[in-house]
Amino acid sequence: RMFEGKSTSDMWETFKCLDRHVPVRKKDKYGKFREPWITRDIVGLVKKKKEAFVRARRLGTDEACVEYKESRKELKQGVRWVRRGHEKSLADRVRENPMAFYTYIKSKRVARERVGPLK
Repeated sequence: RMFEGKSTSDMWETFKCLDRHVPVRKKDKYGKFREPWITRDIVGLVKKKKEAFVRARRLGTDEACVEYKESRKELKQGVRWVRRGHEKSLADRVRENPMAFYTYIKSKRVARERVGPLK
């Protein structure tokens, strides 16, 4: 009904305007959805940890293993800190944006309610 009697260019303009109102989830380069709290700093720490792991496996020295363990610890602390900050900001803004808060809570639920057998 929206597009009846309109030319192709008019329909395209209407469709582009609708795009603003459609929620979007971003995917990474592998096609996976990313957690909203993952930042460039965290991605950099992940890359640093992977490189340290490869170096530790290849060299097998104590120094390389210590470097890997330190980068692993740094990543773990960074993830905890950033995730807590994201959760705190969601909790602080729950009055203004309850949908974002409850969407995040729903995504963290482990148990899903399913409809049982009908018999």
